[in-house]
Amino acid sequence: MKDFLIVFPHFGINVDKSVINSILKKANLLSESEFIGNLVSIKIPFGDKRIEALSDEMKLRGFNDKPLIRFEREFTKAEIENAPLLRLQLKTARLDNPKKEQLYDRSHICPKCGAGLEVIPPLLIPKNDMGKKKIDFTAHHHWMIIEKPLANKIIECGLTGIEFQTAYLGRNLTDFYYAKITNRMPPFSSKSKYQISEPCDLCNNSGRYDNYSQPTEFIYNQLDIEMCGLQDFNKTFEYFGYWGHSKEGGGQLLIVSQKVRELFKNEKVRFTKFVPVYFI
Repeated sequence: MKDFLIVFPHFGINVDKSVINSILKKANLLSESEFIGNLVSIKIPFGDKRIEALSDEMKLRGFNDKPLIRFEREFTKAEIENAPLLRLQLKTARLDNPKKEQLYDRSHICPKCGAGLEVIPPLLIPKNDMGKKKIDFTAHHHWMIIEKPLANKIIECGLTGIEFQTAYLGRNLTDFYYAKITNRMPPFSSKSKYQISEPCDLCNNSGRYDNYSQPTEFIYNQLDIEMCGLQDFNKTFEYFGYWGHSKEGGGQLLIVSQKVRELFKNEKVRFTKFVPVYFI
C-alpha cells in the first residue's frame, strides 16, 4: 500500500494565478498541483516535508489559513485481491435523498437518533441522476440504487445478502431497483480506526465518520464474524454521518465479498473503489 496526502491550500478566488504558481514553485510542488480555476489540489506522499515549505511560503505571502489536508491510501492489486472482505465505496456525487412523501418503517428505530429507519417501497428519489452509472448511493442513508440488468446478474450468480425492491427515480419508473442489504455485520473491533463524533448516547450506533487526515481501517474479530455469518453483501452495524438534524441515524456502509468485486469487474461497473477489510 502507499499513503498520500491530498492538500487543498486556501488562496482565495481573486488571487492572480501567477502568484499561486510562484508559491507552489517555491515549495517545489508545482508539478504535483492540479487547478480548477483558482482552486488547487496537491497530491504528495505521506510524510513529505514539502507541505511545511508550502505553509511557510504561504505565510510569507500573507496567506494565513492552514491548508485543508485529506489522507488517501492506495492498495496494490494483490492486497485488494487477497483481502477477506472489502468495503465498497463509490466515487460519485451521490443521489438525492428520498422525497418528502417517502414512507418509512420506523418500528425498529432508535427513538433518539433514528438509527434503524427502513424504506417502505417504492423508494422515491426526486431526480434521475444516474446517467451511465450502474449503481449509486443516496446521499444521507447510503441506500443503493442499481440498474436492473446488473441486479439480474447478481441474482443469476446467486450472490447473497441482497434483495431488490421498486425504486422510482424522477420520471423513470422502470429501469432501477432499490438494492436492500439484508445482512448486518457485527460491531467493529476496538482496533478499527475511524472517527466518533457526537454518538447517540441511547443506542451508541450512530455518529461514526471516516477519518480525514489519517487512515480509516475497518477490522473485525474473527469469532464475531463466525457467529454472525457472512453474506456477499453486508451492511455495517454502525451508522455513519451526522444525525442531529435529521434524526434519521445516518447510513450503514457496504461490506462485500470478493465475488461482488469480480462480478462488478466483469460487468464493467465504473466509479467503484474496493478497500480491504481485516480480521483479527
